[in-house]
Amino acid sequence: GWSSSEVHLASASAAGEVLVHRVQGSVAAVSRAQVAANGVAATGLHWSPFYPMNLATGADDGVVALWDMTPQRAVAGSVPAAATCQHRFDMHTAACRGVQWSAVNHHLLASVGADGAILFYDVTRLLVVRTIRCATPLASFAFSAALLVAGTQRGELLGFDLRSSSSEPAWSLEAHRSPGCALALRGGFAPEEQRAGRHAGAPAAA
Repeated sequence: GWSSSEVHLASASAAGEVLVHRVQGSVAAVSRAQVAANGVAATGLHWSPFYPMNLATGADDGVVALWDMTPQRAVAGSVPAAATCQHRFDMHTAACRGVQWSAVNHHLLASVGADGAILFYDVTRLLVVRTIRCATPLASFAFSAALLVAGTQRGELLGFDLRSSSSEPAWSLEAHRSPGCALALRGGFAPEEQRAGRHAGAPAAA
């Protein structure tokens, strides 16, 4: 994923390594993170839209982590410096399948997991502020100010209205015959609705 400055590119591996490369001027790896000590696969990463070097990661062991990937002095030669882990959430009971920052609330991060859980985190207070439980394992998701769509392992898409306190999907559809492994939302709300969402805080409590 690209940082908001488009100067840094983050990549993640099946061995759990996260690297950030500077891609302007002399291309080089400038920082490195390891999502788990035992080589658990990294399953998602997303840059904060508000803090240019803050990165969220998800892993196969269910852990969601917050990182400061600010480049530091290299350890030796071209070896990238270790990133700073700011916090680890271990609320998923199965693999995390995606992480995403809110585009309108700098406190808010969300993740989905193979345990069927959709979790919303307040990254300032370092706690889970809302949980939605689905009856089937989740494989992917995307969300905006007031809409979250989750893809299931069965290929279903579930749409949730985040303005509602209900944990039931507002709609669902059978989109694929295999797991929905990637989702992207296009468009969204009118400018006045976006401004309202920016001040709305976290999603309604379940």
